[in-house]
Amino acid sequence: MALFAGVPYAPGNLTAVATSTTGRGGGGGAESVSRTLLTAGTAAALSLSADAAQLAAGDRNALAYVSVQVVDAQGVPVPAARVRVRFSVLHGGGAELAAVGSGDPSDTSSFFSGERVTWRGRALAVLRPLRAGAKGNVTLVAQADGLPPASVTVELV
Repeated sequence: MALFAGVPYAPGNLTAVATSTTGRGGGGGAESVSRTLLTAGTAAALSLSADAAQLAAGDRNALAYVSVQVVDAQGVPVPAARVRVRFSVLHGGGAELAAVGSGDPSDTSSFFSGERVTWRGRALAVLRPLRAGAKGNVTLVAQADGLPPASVTVELV
């Protein structure tokens, strides 16, 4: 059943509201739930987010997964963006870029190449401490043509 089949496309926000007059558990009263879908503009920036703020220095099993997302000027994710992202690690010798990926099942490029084309507007980079790594900050920088560079910092403790 296609509830929204007749809704014409137009950029902007689409809000759907569902209202129940019986309430939860049939106790009466009205409840409503709403969901808003946002239309993304053109790609304007990269947004990076690490799953760990700190890693154990020298522990090769400690990994930080850095999510990369292409966003528009308002920070709305751009799911159709296919952008080649180049990664580099700025540090004092304490960590390395272990791998990159995007989840694209048709992408057969190396996970160790240091760059990846986003799929559905997303990519992933993995940071790993070196064996004899020093303590301090490690910064992952992501760059893409036409977009400002973005970075995230992870502390080696």
